[in-house]
Amino acid sequence: MAAVGDPTQAVVETLDIFPTICELTGLKPPSGLNGKSLMPILADPSRKGHAAFAYRSSAQTIRTDTHRLIAHRGGELELYDHTTSAGETKNLAETQPEQAAALLKQLRARLPQ
Repeated sequence: MAAVGDPTQAVVETLDIFPTICELTGLKPPSGLNGKSLMPILADPSRKGHAAFAYRSSAQTIRTDTHRLIAHRGGELELYDHTTSAGETKNLAETQPEQAAALLKQLRARLPQ
């Protein structure tokens, strides 16, 4: 177990900062927030984070602790495995369609088109 103050590899979102500040200050966060408090990770840096989502006008993306999927508006998918040394240099969307489909389902649930 990591000690408080140790670095973490947990994937989190910028949206997590607000609920964390609320928890630190004892304020009740408003309902409907997408972010999650980072307090469990601050207390134990070895804890896992959660998927992070982002978007821009031409694409949406989901990043997990192992993969990144980029879904372009035109339908093209890019899938990268962050557990390998290839990182984001080898698109695996065609060779791992099940993984791409599973991540796309999560992405669409959070960021509908």
